Amino acid sequence: MAEATRVRNNPDLELLSTCRERCIHQDRYRVVGASFSICCESEEAAERIRPFLATFWQDQPLNEVSLAPLYVLGDGRRGYRVVNCAGRSIQSPWWQVAFSYLFSMMHAQLWSASARLLPLHSAAVSIGGQGLLLPGDSGQGKSTLALELAIHGCDYLSDEFAPICLSTGQVLPYPRPLQISQEAASLLLDGLVAPGLSEAAFLDDEGAERRLLDPRAALSLGEAAPVRHIIVLEGFAENASLAHLSKAEALGRLSASAIVYQTSAAWKKAAVKTLTNLVENAGCHALRLGPIGANHAVLKDLASSDPQETTGREAEEREELKLLASRIQELLSSREPCDVRTSRVRGG
Repeated sequence: MAEATRVRNNPDLELLSTCRERCIHQDRYRVVGASFSICCESEEAAERIRPFLATFWQDQPLNEVSLAPLYVLGDGRRGYRVVNCAGRSIQSPWWQVAFSYLFSMMHAQLWSASARLLPLHSAAVSIGGQGLLLPGDSGQGKSTLALELAIHGCDYLSDEFAPICLSTGQVLPYPRPLQISQEAASLLLDGLVAPGLSEAAFLDDEGAERRLLDPRAALSLGEAAPVRHIIVLEGFAENASLAHLSKAEALGRLSASAIVYQTSAAWKKAAVKTLTNLVENAGCHALRLGPIGANHAVLKDLASSDPQETTGREAEEREELKLLASRIQELLSSREPCDVRTSRVRGG
């Protein structure tokens, strides 16, 4: 598959002109204060994309940040070519590969234009107006856990990206359709017949079958919420278990999940301050996931519990947190912004 997929990072203005002429099927979307267009040459390509962005549909004019359009040439017979506004492109005969790059390009534009936000690679839910962040690497079970918690009383915010507002510290909704495994769909959604669940499966970047779930049809959607608990996903075990995580450890894990597209020193300083404040004021935990469907019981009392656990090391933890925050600020200041023209973020 990799041999048949070609990435072109050099701008091609002639290709861009071709896209503007031939990509006549335009859909507009909106999310977290930005609107954008995806323009396809074929209606078939547009129909394949729409379910993945169904919750971002823009049905009225908005006075928001307007991003440059993205283009998709081709169809299922000829293969697909995804092109951004600079004329950079990726070409693949497989729609899953091409559209994975398309969404990465979309996120690159979105997060680059959203200077008021700090996006985290994290799922998120809320309960009683209090947010729970669920950061974890790809394949660590973020989508499945977010779905399980939403089915058992939480409001759904996101299964992959958690945008944090730098001015308020709140986690904002990013309610894209959930990309869930066949096993999770079967165990959690009453035998694959839940409202909003796609009939057809698709293959993710690892070749595993997944289904799309439109959260508007099956779940309660949440609003912006202060972060009360940070629950870092740490793999799988025979039984679910929750352990205390020090403030410094939590800051390190949360910083590692930050998606940085901004180059401004002021933004980076604000980002570290926001992350530090989140950790200071939230309960910090490490979760090893047990069997699907059995994890919500371990977390059910968190929303009503005091996020500030008494460990006897409060003074030490505050000092550790302060030192680590300073170190992260130094590292972030020298870090280049993300470049996802040749990389993708998989579902969790």
